[in-house]
Amino acid sequence: MELPILTLHTPGHTPDSLTWYDVHERILYVGDSFYSQTSPDTDAAPWGPERSAAIVFPNEGNLGDWWGSVNKLLAFVGKENEGKNEHENGGRVKLAAGHVTAGVDAQSCLQSVKDFVGRVLQNEVHFIALPNRRGEAFGHWSDGPGGKFSVAAPVRVMEEGRKVIPEGEWRST
Repeated sequence: MELPILTLHTPGHTPDSLTWYDVHERILYVGDSFYSQTSPDTDAAPWGPERSAAIVFPNEGNLGDWWGSVNKLLAFVGKENEGKNEHENGGRVKLAAGHVTAGVDAQSCLQSVKDFVGRVLQNEVHFIALPNRRGEAFGHWSDGPGGKFSVAAPVRVMEEGRKVIPEGEWRST
C-alpha cells in the first residue's frame, strides 16, 4: 500500500522525534517539537480560556539538534512552497503540532518559533526558575500571556544550546 506520508527525523525535543508530511494534504505534523501557547480554540473553549501550553523539553532534549531540525524543516517547507500561494496549486504547506496548534502556515510558524528561541538564547525573554525536575534545574522562558510561544526546559538544555548553535544564527545584530 502506498501512503502519501513522508517521515523526517527531527531530533531535539527528544532524540527520536519525527515529523510527518502528508504529501496530498500538504500538512506538516511536528508533534510536541513545538507549538503555540494558545489558539483561537483554546481561548474560546466553552468552559473558559484554557491555560497556555509551554514547549516542554525533557532532560533528554537537545536544543542544538532541535535548532538544526527547525532549519531542516524551514528548508523543506520553503522548497514545497516554491511558486505556491494560499489559493492555488494546493496552497502553502500548513502545520499541525501537539496540543494547540493546527492549520497554520508552516513556514511562518517555523520562523516564528526559531526567532523566539533565538531571543531566549539572547536572554531577551522573561525567565522563571522552576523546581528541579528529574534532578535538574528547570526553568520557564516566556513573553508572557500575550506572547506566541513559551518554553519549559532543563536550564542545562538551554545553556548547551547557547554553546553549540552558532552565535551568528541567534544573536541579533
